[in-house]
Amino acid sequence: MAPDVVRVIPQEERSGPPLPNNVKPPAAHQAPLTAAANTTTTDRNRYSLESERLKTFTNWPVPFIEKRELASAGFVYKYRDVVQCIYCGVEIGEWEEGDEPIVEHERWAPLCPFIRNRTVNGSTTEQNAVPRTISYDTCGLYGTEIRPNSSPEPTPSCSSTESAPTLDKLGIHTNTGPVWPKYSTQEARLASFDGWPLAIKQRPDKLSEAGFFYTGKGDQTVCFHCGGGLKDWEEADDPWVEHALWFSKCVFVILVKGKDFVDNICQNKDAIITAKEATNIKLPPNLQEAVKVVNPEAASAASSEQQLPVLNTEREIDDPRICKICFQEEMGVLFLPCGHIVACVKCAPSLSSCAVCRKPVSATVRAFLS
Repeated sequence: MAPDVVRVIPQEERSGPPLPNNVKPPAAHQAPLTAAANTTTTDRNRYSLESERLKTFTNWPVPFIEKRELASAGFVYKYRDVVQCIYCGVEIGEWEEGDEPIVEHERWAPLCPFIRNRTVNGSTTEQNAVPRTISYDTCGLYGTEIRPNSSPEPTPSCSSTESAPTLDKLGIHTNTGPVWPKYSTQEARLASFDGWPLAIKQRPDKLSEAGFFYTGKGDQTVCFHCGGGLKDWEEADDPWVEHALWFSKCVFVILVKGKDFVDNICQNKDAIITAKEATNIKLPPNLQEAVKVVNPEAASAASSEQQLPVLNTEREIDDPRICKICFQEEMGVLFLPCGHIVACVKCAPSLSSCAVCRKPVSATVRAFLS
């Protein structure tokens, strides 16, 4: 199932982060809210003051995490032990002793304007920490964190009431580069899993193939491209499905797996999430069949251990269709505006300039060579 005990709740694609509502925590099996309350600039400015954020922690239930540290780190209190940054919208919960709010904030949301301003100036001045406008992604509810790189334009996914932009409909993805460039290659991501807990049955090669690298803490993983984080993996989880389910705007997933794959996951997300939360172990037979339709590869992998693909050593390196970056896969991404096709779907997301003409890559399009 998807990581059901979550660290990060995605809020980066909404019209504005909801403010503390002082409501009772939801029931054990109640799903998080699927829509965010719209807030005015005046409301958000109110909580830009640390003193106002601190007032929201009146009923804070975690004694080993100081309220003032949370408010100082840009958070307001939501429910249970979940807090939310008013600037980037990320929500964090499941706190453990020894956690530092500002460290966790930076770990899961390094692109947050509050964090970036703090990094530049050494400390964040409340006058300069301006909240940004964000939209809401109905395919990400919790267990994830969606970066601006996942949605280069304020583009809601799945069942949003807003229409997708023309470029997105045409399959053109604005290129902003990976959040974590050092993990752009699968080899680098796989190397990060040194120290991966042996008790966790999820295979590092499958996680790294799906774009995740290991943070070194528990089983927390992060996508190198969109920056989304997932943890509490189970053996039956399919990394590609979870990636698409919670980070539907990730360009890496869209290029590698295809938009149809992501759309199918989004269309079935409610049934999949409900079934997983109800069983907490595995999907019932009828939904297992639904997942097979969405992702046939995952179905076959669940019944038999799959080996890593073997490179075709007989294939000529000078094959004009071969990716000029890894020399292993077939080229499949068109760079704009130069128009060159030089990289495969796995290598293209890590490039900020064309490998042929060296011109900056402004956008990418999935291409199929006939």
